[in-house]
Amino acid sequence: MQESTPVRYTLVAPVSAVKLREHLGSSMKTPTETLVNIPAGATVEVHGTAAASGLVNVRWNNEFFSVFYDDLAIGRD
Repeated sequence: MQESTPVRYTLVAPVSAVKLREHLGSSMKTPTETLVNIPAGATVEVHGTAAASGLVNVRWNNEFFSVFYDDLAIGRD
């Protein structure tokens, strides 16, 4: 099975994100209480698809975060 190429976005504006952590025994990630701003110009890699809530998981600086898909805006690489 061929691995798909990850979708990457270069942010055109800062995006608020909730930091995620590993959940032992599961591939799911758990939200933390840490809220960060990913800066404009940063490139994030989308993991999975957007949920019905509009949230999607992204990787930035080798860490995982949850953001609103609509906040990724235009900027797709």
